[in-house]
Amino acid sequence: MRTLVKPLVSNGYTLEMTPERLGWLEPTDASLPLKQLREKYHQNGYLWLKRFFERDVILDFRNYFFETIFSGAKTFFEIVSSQEYEDFCTMPRLWNFYQKFLEGEPYLHKRKIIRFTHPGEDNCTGGHYDLIYLRAGTDRLCTSWIPLGDIPVEMGS
Repeated sequence: MRTLVKPLVSNGYTLEMTPERLGWLEPTDASLPLKQLREKYHQNGYLWLKRFFERDVILDFRNYFFETIFSGAKTFFEIVSSQEYEDFCTMPRLWNFYQKFLEGEPYLHKRKIIRFTHPGEDNCTGGHYDLIYLRAGTDRLCTSWIPLGDIPVEMGS
């Protein structure tokens, strides 16, 4: 298992690095049978489906996002409400997975969020529990955190 050289800091606070407070996510093979994926999800409370998406799809949206926001063509909020972002959130690979995993038609919450911070910023979104955060969910709520490229732990998310 990898060891961090420097402690992690969030919003100016050094995180407690004990195994009881902080651990590594374990990747799950997305090609496992759905029954096993559901068991793993209920056991761990998450599925990390590493390399689940085609890299080009993610990087294409990343390029769109950064080119658009840095050129001033659209504001952050215009991007979040754009058709491009809607298409990204409902891409077939993700949508089809949720249909099978949830055994029914998924509902895309109207509150779709992009976490956008610069490396080294002092402020970020603190730890939270999405069921409470979204305030409209149930125990069948799933969220998808999709990094827009390779992000080492030391950079946070």
